[in-house]
Amino acid sequence: MKTIKKITFLALGILLFSSFSETSNWSKRHDKNGLKVYTRTDTDGLKEFKAIITVDYSVDAIVALMNDYENHENWMSHINECKFLKGNPKTTKYLYYEMYMPWPLSNRDVVSKSTFLTYKNGAVKLSINAVSGIHPKTKHVRINEGKGYWYFEPVSSQKTKIIYQYKADPVGIPSSIVGWFLVDGPVDTISEMRKELAKSKY
Repeated sequence: MKTIKKITFLALGILLFSSFSETSNWSKRHDKNGLKVYTRTDTDGLKEFKAIITVDYSVDAIVALMNDYENHENWMSHINECKFLKGNPKTTKYLYYEMYMPWPLSNRDVVSKSTFLTYKNGAVKLSINAVSGIHPKTKHVRINEGKGYWYFEPVSSQKTKIIYQYKADPVGIPSSIVGWFLVDGPVDTISEMRKELAKSKY
């Protein structure tokens, strides 16, 4: 039994290391003001980004910002609306997002299942996955395939390393435009996130 447990923990450690690997199969596309953004194309042809930065705020402050879902539209890139649908705000919840797209593209929307997981070292991972059957169809183009995570690892009591990784099927958007959003999206999001974290309520 002890051997099985050791193997299980070893496998979990390898999985986590692989998930949070910063450079494997990635191309660096941005490196400025402490923020690095990498991109790649997965085996299914979906484009994916990974943004990495260390900020001078605690994990608790960042989690509080993430839980303030009604404020997401004020700092997440191209988000017109975010609303809570159901679930437990502190663990697993379902959120509806409407995303602005420039003309002549139609706006997109997505229902995201957001799940928090806390590790023994104080790190927190927020997994985000597109789901269906939760919210009725709208006039917008529905994104049904998307997944990623935010990972917040304490460096000190008031310093946190952030990893933000995501990929999605944009449903009909040309790859050249997707490539533009792939870098500018996380750059704008992280920039506005830092401004929000500077507010006293977090």
